[in-house]
Amino acid sequence: MLGFSMVGKTAICQRFCNDRFSDKYEPTYETAFRKLVRRGSEEIELVVIDTQGQDEQEIFRKEYCLGAHAYLLVYSVASARSLESCVAINQKLVGLMGSVNIPRILIGNKNDLDKTRVVSHDEGAATAKKLGCKFIECSAKQNMNIGKENLGDSC
Repeated sequence: MLGFSMVGKTAICQRFCNDRFSDKYEPTYETAFRKLVRRGSEEIELVVIDTQGQDEQEIFRKEYCLGAHAYLLVYSVASARSLESCVAINQKLVGLMGSVNIPRILIGNKNDLDKTRVVSHDEGAATAKKLGCKFIECSAKQNMNIGKENLGDSC
């Protein structure tokens, strides 16, 4: 899970893995969340690495990315800068991996913040299309589009 600071990466992980939400913000260094999910007849253990927030100027931490099977690029719909940061993180990720053919999904979190929204759904979808990845909006707070039923074939 990659993205700018304070976009809700930890909140998404906590909601998905533990069905919990906290309004309290605490900066994350790196935490691993685990959850067993069933896909068809197969049970899979997902390990989601919740990373420290990144910005476009920060040195890209390779250890966040090497060995992962999929990448979740998270931004807040209330922050245009966080979407720009996802674009920069994606460029660094593609450069590190040497290919654009890596499983990625762009996630617009906090879509419950109608009054402070600055990134439209269409802008998020267009950015995902430009990056060549899947797209979804969610709200960890309202448990909207968080869950295994929304994974589909995205990753």
